[in-house]
Amino acid sequence: MRSGMPPIRCLALLAGWLLLAGAGVEAQEYRLSDFEPQSSPLINPAGGCDDLGCSACGGQACLDCCAPRDTSFWFRADYLMWWMKGNRLPALVTTSPPGTPRAEAGVLGQDGTSVLFGDERVDANLRHGVRFRTGMWLNSCNTTGIEAHYIYLNDGDNTGQYTGSSLGFPILARPFFNTSLNAEDSQLIAFPGVSQGRIEIDTSSELHSAGALLRAAWLRGGSTSVDLLAGYRYLRYREGLSIYENVLVLDSPGIPQDTTIDLRDTFVAENDFHGGEIGLNSTYCYRGLVIDLVAKVALGNVHQEVDVRGMSRTTIPGQTPVVDDQGFLALPTNIGQRTENRFAFLPELNLDVRYPLTDSLQLTVGYTLLYLTSAVRSGDQIDTVINPTQFPQNGGVLSGPERPAPLFEDTAFWAQGLNVGIEWAY
Repeated sequence: MRSGMPPIRCLALLAGWLLLAGAGVEAQEYRLSDFEPQSSPLINPAGGCDDLGCSACGGQACLDCCAPRDTSFWFRADYLMWWMKGNRLPALVTTSPPGTPRAEAGVLGQDGTSVLFGDERVDANLRHGVRFRTGMWLNSCNTTGIEAHYIYLNDGDNTGQYTGSSLGFPILARPFFNTSLNAEDSQLIAFPGVSQGRIEIDTSSELHSAGALLRAAWLRGGSTSVDLLAGYRYLRYREGLSIYENVLVLDSPGIPQDTTIDLRDTFVAENDFHGGEIGLNSTYCYRGLVIDLVAKVALGNVHQEVDVRGMSRTTIPGQTPVVDDQGFLALPTNIGQRTENRFAFLPELNLDVRYPLTDSLQLTVGYTLLYLTSAVRSGDQIDTVINPTQFPQNGGVLSGPERPAPLFEDTAFWAQGLNVGIEWAY
């Protein structure tokens, strides 16, 4: 030993040699255990998968994240908790304090008049829905695939509902701008000694969306992958507003006492979007979690339709009821169905986090934002400027301005919220 290497140096060299040899064996065993059989999509003798960066990922990270897992089909179901941009309504029901003169009761701008319903956005509260996604890979390397989705969002517990009734007090009225007076006015539903009645207002809405996409790998390497998306997108958003009024007339000029008047106004707005869609699907792996960021935009045509209808039923004691196809805010000047076609954008942003439960199941939690640049809403179609010469009690013949007018106003629309779901792949 005196003429050879020092013992400590010899042992150090021996240990180093063993570590290197062991590492080589472990590396060889790792490749054999994790990438066999040789027909696995992650092994391509021609280098197809390696060209996407699989060789850079290293071992299990590549198998689980950078390239899609060794699966050919996936299905995902999400429970949605979303909010929508509220539906803007004009003042629809007003009241006034006791002692208010009949001519001033419920008239906007008068002292004491307050709005009971309207003059705000409604239906901006939480609503629930579902989303389904499915897809499959078209080649062994999982670099080209197809996928489809469907979204349904229901009406929810909307805030666009109102019911009011009175035998005279509290005062109930429907405000409007009277073109004959060139001033604010009101139609009395309930006023002491004049009328008693009730009013019911209800809004409804629903959203459907579907799409089909071709998915192609663009960048894959390390813990990140980016795929290109291109395909077709459809969205349908429908919104309705109904106002029903029932009045018992006690004392009104030109109307027999105890006459019953039923009025109904309905405003329906529909939007049907068809367009081509492009986007990116980015995936990032971090400590067992998979983070997906999907950004898409669709360009196309939105077919918009506004349908305004009215109904009145006047029952004079001892006579046959008279029915007419006009209401209070829905009159001959704005009643009917009208359509427009407009160019629109439909961007969508999704941020999801996936956590593996088993080899085939993943728990998903995320956020989605959907935006349509042009949409008709039911509240925007209400014109509260009225020419009362159209009312049956005033002769029913238009004289003067053609109001209410068909507005056909559009605005941007959005929906956003959280989603929780399960993804299954095999």
